[in-house]
Amino acid sequence: MKLNELWNLNEAQLNEKIWSGAVHTKKHPPEDLFAEGSATDIVDWLKSSHKDKRSAMSALNFYINRAGKKLSAKRRAVLDVAKSKLSKESFGKKVKEALDEEGEQLNELIWSGSVHTKKHPPEGLFATGSADDIVKWLTSAHKDKRSAMSALNFYINRAGKNLSAARKGTLEAAKKKLSAE
Repeated sequence: MKLNELWNLNEAQLNEKIWSGAVHTKKHPPEDLFAEGSATDIVDWLKSSHKDKRSAMSALNFYINRAGKKLSAKRRAVLDVAKSKLSKESFGKKVKEALDEEGEQLNELIWSGSVHTKKHPPEGLFATGSADDIVKWLTSAHKDKRSAMSALNFYINRAGKNLSAARKGTLEAAKKKLSAE
């Protein structure tokens, strides 16, 4: 069964076909939207059919996860662009325009909007630097081990699944060296 055909099944048919058949929605995308639509078309439909970004992103992730390895690299790239576009939008407003009239930061839209620092690492330090170089910069830029460790953990958490195993190993080695100092 083709993935785009799943959207047209009723709940009983869906329950018979797949384990996630119990997940039912009344918001059906236009035929072939996820299979053939542009990233912009997908985002526009998600924004118009879902009340908030969380439910829209859930619908997109649900489709991507359901498609799994059946997605071509090209189609996956289109859906990843849609995810990126959707994550940068606040329904009805662009994130950068979403500052309120009193100039409050993006705290409500992006959790890291309240993170401010005067300490900026040399470009590429966390991406390509050795564990020793990272520890050296962290200890010189931060007043104590706790804030240095927080900065390192912040970077690791922000990079998330985008870290290669080798890079994660280097950063974990930096954490061990930092905690030993």
